[in-house]
Amino acid sequence: MFFVEVIVGYTVNSLSLVADAFHMLSDILALGVAIYAIQIAKKAGNSTYTYGWQRAEVIGALVNAVFLIALCFTIFIEAIKRFFTKEGTTSASGQDMRLQDTDCMIQRLSDQY
Repeated sequence: MFFVEVIVGYTVNSLSLVADAFHMLSDILALGVAIYAIQIAKKAGNSTYTYGWQRAEVIGALVNAVFLIALCFTIFIEAIKRFFTKEGTTSASGQDMRLQDTDCMIQRLSDQY
């Protein structure tokens, strides 16, 4: 699902889809970090680490918070860039404009008669 949202988000230039995709990725990373921190926290204390590894869970939470803050910051920066950047528009070719002018003329003539 992550890859689909990223591909479609960049294809249609949708910041919300890309942000949601990376939010899902950060959730997956957060679960991985939490599981790893829980496994480390189960280690018993020794002479060097008398308290044990209980603080590994706190470090894991800090890592998750840093990931989320970085994600929020990049989304904010991209939104600001998009707010101040003018999007390009495509104009019709000369042939298309002639066809539209001809169509308008035909409609006006048919309305008169």
